[in-house]
Amino acid sequence: PGIVVGASFCGLGIFALMRLGTAPREVWVTYGLKLVSVTAYKILNFTLAGWLANDLGFDKQAALSIIAAWSVFMTVATILSGSITDVLGLRKTLIIGVTLCVISRLFMITMDIPWLIFVFAMIPLAIGEALCTPVLVASLRKFTAPSQRTVAFSLFYALMNFGFMIGYFASDAVTKSVVGMDGASITLLGLKLSQYQALLFTSMALELLMLPD
Repeated sequence: PGIVVGASFCGLGIFALMRLGTAPREVWVTYGLKLVSVTAYKILNFTLAGWLANDLGFDKQAALSIIAAWSVFMTVATILSGSITDVLGLRKTLIIGVTLCVISRLFMITMDIPWLIFVFAMIPLAIGEALCTPVLVASLRKFTAPSQRTVAFSLFYALMNFGFMIGYFASDAVTKSVVGMDGASITLLGLKLSQYQALLFTSMALELLMLPD
């Protein structure tokens, strides 16, 4: 499947380059941000259930219920985020969204008190993810000509799938690296991290790449 996705993406990429050759720099920046964003989100999504169950002590059913409620909240926040983007503009909304995503992941790595994590990590995380999604869509629409839109958005959603694939392989690589060590933990920047915290750290590092200059 990875080879098929890769070949399809390359074909679409070549076609898109032909059609989007005159597109401004902002379009390619948007594509880069989308790829990083979905990769970071895939790693996060891959991690949440195990992190809640193994690091915070919730049983499997409770962990799944928390993730379901969190997903619903993020969906509602995404619907409402469009109006925020209109008021603040693309750049400010992106900065706020990415900052919330980074800080919330940091809290998830360093905190172990569930109610503090819910208030200071998972709720801000849902808002941050919700703010980032419409910004990139609006940016692509703003910086492409009407004749380029179909190809532009086709590549946009292809990048989303490609990022999910990268996130899956990255999650697998990080997990195998940590599990292969004694005690199934790793020390980074003075922090002793479980395999799930290491995944969250990887996701956070990717989010940091999205902060504009």
